[in-house]
Amino acid sequence: TDIIEQVDGVTGVINRLADEEVPDSLFALLISLYLILCALVLTNLRSESDSSWLSFIPKRTRNLLADYALGLATITATAISFSSAGRLEVDRLDIPGNHGDFSANPTLSGRQWPIPLSSSEDNTALVAFIGIGVSIPITIFFYFDQNFSSLLCQQPSMQLDRGSYYHSSFFFMAGFNVIGPLFGLPFVTGSLPHSPQMVRALTNQEPKLGEPKVSENRVAPFLMYTMILLSYLILAQVIEAIPVAAADAVLIFVGLEGIMDTRIWPRLRVFFTCGENIPAEYGEPGAARLFTLLQLSVIIAGWILNETPAALAFPLVIACLVPIRTYLLPALFTKEQLRVLDSDDVVGNHKKNDALCLEDDEDNSDNALDVEADAKGQDEEEI
Repeated sequence: TDIIEQVDGVTGVINRLADEEVPDSLFALLISLYLILCALVLTNLRSESDSSWLSFIPKRTRNLLADYALGLATITATAISFSSAGRLEVDRLDIPGNHGDFSANPTLSGRQWPIPLSSSEDNTALVAFIGIGVSIPITIFFYFDQNFSSLLCQQPSMQLDRGSYYHSSFFFMAGFNVIGPLFGLPFVTGSLPHSPQMVRALTNQEPKLGEPKVSENRVAPFLMYTMILLSYLILAQVIEAIPVAAADAVLIFVGLEGIMDTRIWPRLRVFFTCGENIPAEYGEPGAARLFTLLQLSVIIAGWILNETPAALAFPLVIACLVPIRTYLLPALFTKEQLRVLDSDDVVGNHKKNDALCLEDDEDNSDNALDVEADAKGQDEEEI
């Protein structure tokens, strides 16, 4: 999904450069670049140490700016877009139904909410049958997307304390996608709360004691969806002030942020680094390069397929990851290489194992001292 978001954002930027007048398109490009760079800079404030050149900004303020980086970047980019009023034309978002009285009627005039599945007009039954076939790859995509997101946000490194959250969210999403289309509504895909971005947003980065703590609750995602609904009902005119170039930049930034959280992003350095300089957590240089090359090949294949008329088959590329992992990778790599390259958290596991080894050594030392003391006591009693 991160790749799809980036493709959509980059495609919008490129199309604007080709279709609009040169001054207008260049100004839109500057808006997109500003939003991306501003959001990246503000997001990285959280990782700045107290000894950096930004140490004059309190840590709490840096974390607050990082939490609202994308929102602040969007607001300032929108303000910049109004600086050219009267001189340049700026395309802005258009929300359907915002230019008249709000109505709960279907968007398409002349159509009722329920879909007439039993009607013989316009080959309704045939269309429904074709729709079932078309929905299969979409269902595959939803299945993998939902489970990947749930797995990523519930890793031990995310420091969640409560029980796993896999099946109930998928069940409700399936219900929405079965009932909603019967009334002409589009498919829905799960976004919150099972996403790493949501977990990080609910993480207290300045705990008073111990590790960062995640505020696990059901209120936050409910409020998020409520605010999204209110933004359409009440703040539609405000949203329509946002330039389309800024919306494309938001897609690019969200995609970049998701990709940078994956292990493939830092591992790209293996293609530009000598073997002896490759970090140990990447394993053998040759295996790391081959593994990363296979990952890039799958990404490129999905990207190319998404740009063709057969784009609906894109989820089949994701489904192919299962046989690739089950049969192809074991044939190309040893078990130890796969343990290093395809584990959840290699560095964390090494640190955890080292800590356990130290605890075991301390326990063994204490036991040895106890045994020695007991033996000495028995000798004294015998004497």
